[in-house]
Amino acid sequence: KKRIVVKVGSAVLRENDVLAVTRLNNLVDLLAKLKNEKGYEVILVSSGAVAAGNTKLNLDKTQILNRQALAAIGQPLLMKYYKKRFREHGLKCAQMLFVEEDFDSRKRSKNAR
Repeated sequence: KKRIVVKVGSAVLRENDVLAVTRLNNLVDLLAKLKNEKGYEVILVSSGAVAAGNTKLNLDKTQILNRQALAAIGQPLLMKYYKKRFREHGLKCAQMLFVEEDFDSRKRSKNAR
């Protein structure tokens, strides 16, 4: 089975001060089509949690504590959105969160696979 990995970030996920819903809808529709109709294994890598959080709370993103707070707000927003949209296509989604140490040892790297 062929695998496709798609990575999206802030520029795709956010439009002005709101989530780019039309873009996200098109993304989910495309990924669902690749999975359901073309038979690909599809992996979405989404790194826009801070930008998503910033649509709800305007904090200075240069401060690490603010970025952490924005990510904590934004990650559940993204997952709620993705879960709802993928479910409409009969697909399940999940998140995997990694930290730097997950890649420092063979055992932890193997578990991540």
